[in-house]
Amino acid sequence: SPFVCRTSSRYHRLSRIRPRSRRGQDSGAPQPARAGPLLGRDAATPRSYSRRVTTRQHPPPHLRPIRTAELLAVGSELTAGETRDTNGGELARALSLQGVSVRRIIALPDDLALVTASFAEALATVDVVVSTGGLGPTPDDLTREAVSAAIGEAPEVDADQQAWLRDLFARRGMALPALNLKQAWLIPSATAIPNPNGTAPGWWVDRPDGRVAILLPGPPREMRPMWRDWVVPRLRERGLGDGRLFRTLRTYGIGESRVAELLGEPMLRAANPVVATYARADWLDARISTVDERDAGGRG
Repeated sequence: SPFVCRTSSRYHRLSRIRPRSRRGQDSGAPQPARAGPLLGRDAATPRSYSRRVTTRQHPPPHLRPIRTAELLAVGSELTAGETRDTNGGELARALSLQGVSVRRIIALPDDLALVTASFAEALATVDVVVSTGGLGPTPDDLTREAVSAAIGEAPEVDADQQAWLRDLFARRGMALPALNLKQAWLIPSATAIPNPNGTAPGWWVDRPDGRVAILLPGPPREMRPMWRDWVVPRLRERGLGDGRLFRTLRTYGIGESRVAELLGEPMLRAANPVVATYARADWLDARISTVDERDAGGRG
């Protein structure tokens, strides 16, 4: 065949070129996904939060493995087309690389009934629902109210969160505005997620059946470290993903239909491995993912 496969640090490249040896190539065997900016690392809670994070004595939830997820992006600026939801793509990639199946990514306006219904549906169908946005101090920031209504719990101002907010504003030489008190809310089943870069702590909400709702702020500068340093380590404690391995073949000089013909319909329709092609501007990727069914069956 005139096509050869050259391995780079991230892709197999399939093109009409002569093979070249490169120092430091991998063996070509599927490898677990490398950690990226949102995949997480084991990290302690930032020191400045050590005295202010509320730790409630919840009954231990059923430790449900995290295999499926739904992502909610909340904000009328998204549904009006004024802002792009970059968080959804980043979180979906981070979860997918950990072997979690992301069922849907939904953008929602600041509508309490719609957001409440979306949380209720997600918490009945997937293992974890992650929302971004709607955690600000203004009346149209409704994500806390929505998840509270969806699970039937009433939010109250938490003393530790209120003290942290007052201290934060005092360091800025300001009094805590009354509107910001809603950012100190918690419900009985929620734990505050520290936000080292803003005034909106997130929520980690445990459900009795082991499902989890995670509420994060919309600004990526705030969302990313909260997800990476606080949320992901705790998801891993539950059993994150199904151990899926990935490989991407990057092709040049060959069309998508020809790649599909070479792969064959049986492979493209197989459930394991899953093979999908993605046409790009100057190349085409074939993404292959597989899981050890014996291991997955044994764990879940």
